[in-house]
Amino acid sequence: MQKLAYDLGLRGDGAVVDQVLEYCMGQVAGWADEDGVATLAELEGVACRRLCLEFEEIWSDDDIERLVRKYAEQGEYAFAYIRTAFDGETFGTTLIRDDVAPGVKSYIAFIDCRGPKAHRRYFTRWHEIAHLLTLPPRSGEPVNRSPLGRCPVEQLMDKIAAEVGFFDPIFRPALEGYLASGSLGFQVVEQIRRDHCPTASFQSTLIACVRQAPVPAVYVEAAMGYKKDEATKVFSPQRTLFPVELPEARLRIQNATGNDEARRLRLRFDRNMEVPGTSVLARLFGGEVDRGSSTDLAGHEALSNWEHSDGSTLSDATVFIEARRLPSQVFGLVVPC
Repeated sequence: MQKLAYDLGLRGDGAVVDQVLEYCMGQVAGWADEDGVATLAELEGVACRRLCLEFEEIWSDDDIERLVRKYAEQGEYAFAYIRTAFDGETFGTTLIRDDVAPGVKSYIAFIDCRGPKAHRRYFTRWHEIAHLLTLPPRSGEPVNRSPLGRCPVEQLMDKIAAEVGFFDPIFRPALEGYLASGSLGFQVVEQIRRDHCPTASFQSTLIACVRQAPVPAVYVEAAMGYKKDEATKVFSPQRTLFPVELPEARLRIQNATGNDEARRLRLRFDRNMEVPGTSVLARLFGGEVDRGSSTDLAGHEALSNWEHSDGSTLSDATVFIEARRLPSQVFGLVVPC
């Protein structure tokens, strides 16, 4: 990580991640000012032009073969690498052309949008932009080779993508404008997604809205799971002489992200906390939906129904929850009433 900072002309001491992030934000801010950027979609276009980057999206296996043939006809035989580039942890990769004609983009970023990877499409595009903001690839070599979960540099690129992809000087004023005439909810999230970042998923836009909203809000995800001690028992590699009754998986909070305003109100949900059966999240996960919708449910609920394992409750407050169901999880927006 320090070498990356040194290559960018940064100090490389202390908070290296913050230094690199500040460098990237400053670079993008300069482009946005010079080009009069108004939306995040425009910002992506400017970044691609400045970095000589072009995107190719892969929606099927046939797309890979089509792209390999396309670039082979242009003399880029090394691009056949994309046939083996994508595994379960690799969503995108960027290659540099060997021979660039005038007016042709130097870098090609291949974005894997097949199956469940499609929801990360917008984020992956900005992840590849982050690579070029920090360390352009060498000819014939991909930008990233390491699995995301085990590589600090890849994790840094994700952090940069989260900040730059929902660039605060553009996104926050737009969000505040929508909130001037209404409260934060799914309708506002979808409107700002459609107007400013149409290639972003609803889920990623919701997380950005929660993070940058000037009002208290929490993003939550819930899925079937176990408490920490239960998981240790269920997934233990040790065998027992006699049958042991294993705990049942229950709907639990897997992720909860609140903004500063929510933290001031002490509005929070702990990881692995069981979702009460009366909650909007549990009812939606169990199959109940609002009329006219196949995936959503909303309603008010008392936080006193949410209990910790020691029997204590969250608070006596009432909140409004909007939730959306995915195949294996449910996510939602929590705002105080």
